[in-house]
Amino acid sequence: MINKNSKGKIDPFILGIIGITALVVIGVLFTAFQATPESKMTAYDTSQTEKPKIKIEKTHIDLGDMKLSDTKIEEISFENIGDKPLQVSNISTSCGCTSAQIVIKDKESPIFSMHGNPDWVGEVAPGEKAVLRVIYEPAKHPVQGKTEKTIFLRTNDPENSEMNIHLTARVN
Repeated sequence: MINKNSKGKIDPFILGIIGITALVVIGVLFTAFQATPESKMTAYDTSQTEKPKIKIEKTHIDLGDMKLSDTKIEEISFENIGDKPLQVSNISTSCGCTSAQIVIKDKESPIFSMHGNPDWVGEVAPGEKAVLRVIYEPAKHPVQGKTEKTIFLRTNDPENSEMNIHLTARVN
């Protein structure tokens, strides 16, 4: 039974609870049915003969000695040696002092850092090359001595769906 006051109207407190409950249910449903970044990429299975395949130049960068005030940029080439378009997404880094950017056919992606943009997806056609640009700015998170950072990215290559690029430097 709904609580009605003497004028036959629903109690405002009960109405508030109903309204808040409705908003919570709508929020949960919206979140549950929202597309995840992986669903924006075409999925392939390792057993398929035609699939994308990433070939990356290296997975470790040694920036050597550098000053706290320096900025160093390293570019790593990668290629799609598969038969289907290679998609790259979910690019992020382990620290705010490190950022990454993808360059495909001279078109630059947004710059990604600790909190990547899961909505961005880049595509490299079969036989094409692209560049992963890594930017390290130690002054953004001051540290001295040997440091290690990581760049994370996802691909739709079923054999390399998650890739980690490791960066080391000695900050003086």
